[in-house]
Amino acid sequence: MKFTKFIPVALALTLAAPAFAAASTSAVSEQQIDVPEFINITKKAGAVETASATFSDTYDAITLDAALSATFNVITNVPTDKVYLTATAKEDGGAVKSLGGAADASSLKIVFTNDDVTNGSPSGAITNALGNSPVLATNADAIAFVLTPVVTNDADSGMTAAPTGALASNVVTYSFTKAGKCDFAYTMGTTAIANTFDTHDTAGTYKATLSMTHAAP
Repeated sequence: MKFTKFIPVALALTLAAPAFAAASTSAVSEQQIDVPEFINITKKAGAVETASATFSDTYDAITLDAALSATFNVITNVPTDKVYLTATAKEDGGAVKSLGGAADASSLKIVFTNDDVTNGSPSGAITNALGNSPVLATNADAIAFVLTPVVTNDADSGMTAAPTGALASNVVTYSFTKAGKCDFAYTMGTTAIANTFDTHDTAGTYKATLSMTHAAP
């Protein structure tokens, strides 16, 4: 009897077409680190936040015994970041923006209002005190002072240029061009701006709140 040997089809195909992986002489693994955006805003130590006032014999000029001041430190890793400076004071029962001055923010004015008055200064008093021609009868219980800004960049941190400031709608916007660290210092004059203080301004505690924020107000 004659026997015929059969090879299974699958095995036959394997034997007919052997496959071998090509040799590799190198390999690459791409590593990745995701660094999130970062900003930190703090008030530096040494702020002068309280002063006492004296006035002239005719009660039409006021002088503070200390120059009020505050310095904010900003650290950011976003070269095109922005921060915003605002000031608020109480007027007619609510908080009103009380910062004004030159459009390039090189010379600012800030208004304080009488916090002991139930509703604060009358409506429009802050706007009048910030204006070019203040009227005493219109800005009762609101007193304006010059606020001088000094912006100092920390070149060692990578911030080789100080951010520029622009004032619009009672808000100063500072635009960065470099990441790093920067100080924003503000010092107030010790004498009131002309025609913002007289007997219309009653005795009490006058307040203004200066704030620097990352979110646009």
